Amino acid sequence: NGTTYNESGNYTSYKTNVAGCDSVVTLHLTINQPTTGDTTAVACETFTWDGITYTESVNYTSYKSNSAGCDSVVTLHLTINNPVHTAVTETACESFTWNGETYTVSGDYTYSHTDANGCTQVDTLHLTINQPTFDDTTAVACESFTWHGSNYTQSGNYTIYTTNVVGCDSVATLHLTINQPTTGDTTATACESFTWDGNTYTESGNYTSHRTNIAGCDSMVTLHLTINQPTTGDTTATTCESFTWDGVTYTESGNYTSYRTNIAGCDSVVTLHLTINQPTTGDTTATACESFTWDGVTYTESGNYTSHRTNIAGCDSVVTLHLTINQPTTSEFTIETADSCYEWNGELYCTSGDYTQTLTDANGCDSTVTLHLTTSVGIPTHETVANVYLAPNPAKNICRVIGLSDPSCTVHLYDMRGRLILREAGSEFDVAILPTGVYMVKVFTDDKVFNLKLIKQQTH
Repeated sequence: NGTTYNESGNYTSYKTNVAGCDSVVTLHLTINQPTTGDTTAVACETFTWDGITYTESVNYTSYKSNSAGCDSVVTLHLTINNPVHTAVTETACESFTWNGETYTVSGDYTYSHTDANGCTQVDTLHLTINQPTFDDTTAVACESFTWHGSNYTQSGNYTIYTTNVVGCDSVATLHLTINQPTTGDTTATACESFTWDGNTYTESGNYTSHRTNIAGCDSMVTLHLTINQPTTGDTTATTCESFTWDGVTYTESGNYTSYRTNIAGCDSVVTLHLTINQPTTGDTTATACESFTWDGVTYTESGNYTSHRTNIAGCDSVVTLHLTINQPTTSEFTIETADSCYEWNGELYCTSGDYTQTLTDANGCDSTVTLHLTTSVGIPTHETVANVYLAPNPAKNICRVIGLSDPSCTVHLYDMRGRLILREAGSEFDVAILPTGVYMVKVFTDDKVFNLKLIKQQTH
């Protein structure tokens, strides 16, 4: 009631109540005192005090009501210890031992223990377990194969010991097959073109192809190629009545085509230009003297004869010969003349004697006529005169009469049939133009006639 008390006791106050009457009120007072204090604490990681959690070491103050209900100030002297959490990362082959435990599987592992401050420390192991490898390699190669730096040229099984990519032991085995490349030759013959390994060739030659053989290796094959060409040709034939060609018989002239295979095995188109001729028949009339030769046969009698020939078209021809054989004739006559010479059929005869000429009779045959001549002049004839002769004899061109007492004379030269060939005045005459042969020479002088023989030689 307006008075401050600081000690415990009973205090009386006099008041007027609501009714206006005196009122005595007694205060039974107890006075309590506030308190102060210190608290020391050590904790791991955190400490909770008065509902508050502390994570750091420091001095903290708390205001409270003591048990008497008075203010109380308490100071906390706090020490926070933090454990060290260690993380370890390890990689091992097959297994790893950590803090007495052996691990064979990769994973994260923890280890709890109390440190020097009495805190619980949790260590973590991040573990990778790698395994050794056992590798089998099968390889097929051509000629050679390189494996782990070594070159192999023969088939077989090869083993090497290495460290694999994760650092563990590795045993690698190579099962190796070595194949060899091959070479070969192919010979081909074709018409116009040949397709080989996707290429078309139109000319003969040697061509090379690189392939893969059955073992998967390079294979070089050489093609020896012969390209033949189709041919076209013309055949010309002339025959009689009919012609058989390629199994077909033709009876009329014309152009016919046949499709064949030539000697090189290629298509061949051959055209036949055909001429069909026909056989003929004919008659021949002939007149001959003594004999007649016809188609190699000599006939001596008149008659009809048949010959089988080939006509101008090359066909059979039957020709009939109607033959008349005439015979030569002989005759003679006698002439006596008062002249010194007698001319008969262009020939001059100046000496008596028998002379023969061959003429042609009315049938066209030889006619032998003999002249019995007597001249009026009786001049002796000398078949041979020792001192009169011809020189040179044989002669080629100029010939002279040698041995005449009087060089003035006339020379007559006759062939072996008695025909007068040359008449020359004087003892010298030229026989260069005469054919080679034997000639009779008559040398006429005033009182004598000399009969000589001359041999004419070839001029060149």
